[in-house]
Amino acid sequence: MVMFRIVLTVICFIGLNVLVSAQVAVQYAISFPEPWTHYAQVELRLSGLKKDFTTVEMAAWTPGSYMIRDYAGLVESVEAFSTDGQEIKIQKTAKDRWQIQHGKSTVVVLRYQVYCSELSPRSSYIDREHAALVPAALILYPVSYTGPFELVIKPFKEWTTISTALAANSQDPWILLAKNLDELLDSPIEIGTHKPLKIQAGGVDHDFVMQGPGNYDTSQVKSDVAAIINECTELFGHNPNTEFLFILNNTDNSYGGLEHLASTNMIYRRWGYAPPSTYEVFLGLISHEYLHVWNGKRIRPIELSQFDYGQEMFTRSLWIVEGFTSYYDDLILRRAGLITEASYLAVAESNLNTALNRPGDAVQSVAESSFDAWIKYYKGNENSSNSTVSYYNKGSVIAMALDLDILASTAGFKRLDDVMRELYRRYREHPEVGYSEAEFKAIVEEIIGRDMTDFFDRYVYGTAPMDFKPYFERIGVTLSDPGMDYPSLVFGASVDQSNKITRVVRDQPASKGGLQAGDEILSVSGYRFSGDLKVELGRIRDGESMEILVSRDKRILSMTVRPEKIGRHDFRLSIASNATEQQLQLYRKWLNMDQ
Repeated sequence: MVMFRIVLTVICFIGLNVLVSAQVAVQYAISFPEPWTHYAQVELRLSGLKKDFTTVEMAAWTPGSYMIRDYAGLVESVEAFSTDGQEIKIQKTAKDRWQIQHGKSTVVVLRYQVYCSELSPRSSYIDREHAALVPAALILYPVSYTGPFELVIKPFKEWTTISTALAANSQDPWILLAKNLDELLDSPIEIGTHKPLKIQAGGVDHDFVMQGPGNYDTSQVKSDVAAIINECTELFGHNPNTEFLFILNNTDNSYGGLEHLASTNMIYRRWGYAPPSTYEVFLGLISHEYLHVWNGKRIRPIELSQFDYGQEMFTRSLWIVEGFTSYYDDLILRRAGLITEASYLAVAESNLNTALNRPGDAVQSVAESSFDAWIKYYKGNENSSNSTVSYYNKGSVIAMALDLDILASTAGFKRLDDVMRELYRRYREHPEVGYSEAEFKAIVEEIIGRDMTDFFDRYVYGTAPMDFKPYFERIGVTLSDPGMDYPSLVFGASVDQSNKITRVVRDQPASKGGLQAGDEILSVSGYRFSGDLKVELGRIRDGESMEILVSRDKRILSMTVRPEKIGRHDFRLSIASNATEQQLQLYRKWLNMDQ
């Protein structure tokens, strides 16, 4: 089955009358007559209808991005017609549903247009250069329909190439086929003039679409992505795909990705491929999204085993789906030799500092963070750091603790890899089954060889502070924390370039003094605000107060803030001076330094 195509000349569009002869019940024709307006024109032909009416709907969200996005808000001018061109009554019955009253007619043609102006892995974007399509944000489909779909793409005259994980008609690569709705909505489509890079790794053929200019080195990208693919495949012991597609759109200053069964859809900064520090961020994105081939797509929580695209699907296990993937994405780079030992340890330190310095770590458990992703994670505000944790970041440091614990508890014979392989072994053939929270915990206990109830109760379902020192001590590593040992004066707020407060930390001086997000700082203790809170703190002594003049809703207010000495985690990892050879062997095994 051919999944990826490079078409050098546009092949003529085959009309819908030919599609009817193929007896496909649901057929789309998608065109872009004026792509610079950001509109896609969609014609949907429904045949073999048996009732007097048919209801079509649009997905409200896309898997991997857990927020109701109400894609139907982008749909315009929905009209229905009979095969002879007579208009048929159609009525909107919900925010994302339309009912077609077609009577005895067994065939209906629906026409509508969709505005596509947001370039992101979760939404569709169209301009003169290309179309980056996310089917969930484009397709109306019959309610309860479980059969195949056929899409005929009518490209803009300047576009010559189409890339997607969907299968193509053997006679025409611009006709795409999906076995069911899940496959259709799980397959982004890139159309334009790109020329995919060919990468063979992990026993799988890969196409890498790099849309738009950037300061990347093609040969280096191919080599490094191949190394990542090989390490991910080695981790799980098997690659489930025969072909895979990377889609990456280069942008001015954006970052992100979304996993799919046989592809991934990403955005990255076009000038972010150099220097090495930012190039490593790009490699981390690739590693993260490719790991989802296993963790997230084949290994899924039971709550996400089968999708309902019209409503939220709550799970407390995203700390495994995203957190464990976030732990492994950098570790894979280390295993592949793409980052140094020092670079990886710096990443580990940063992850610990981010997780444990967040005030919300004492408020929200990582399991609750997962459950509330639909209403909190993607809808952050100025108070989010005070009240929430990230299931990505907190999940990653929990994964690290488990990896170190398993390594030490089994004398290096097992590690977190064994948990992931066992999950994959059990669920890879039937991801629609999914693991329960209890089943996941049982696998961890089976691998580590002891009961883990206290760990899960305290750190997954509770908000107990995590002490990571013992985990590192067992592998001969010292975790120092000079930031807590030597507290410094703290104001307790952040400001932007316009001198407006963007965040106030709970129970710290700025909050106690009455400041709030949105306040514009005008002066400090009688002098115009320098724009740098560190400079202002350097001008006072311990115990002194600061008179803050702010503009709030065009009112001038005076506040008194008394900075305090507060410790802040600043973790540092180093080899312990008294580390034993057995401990150092565990350390080297952790970072795959003996391979």
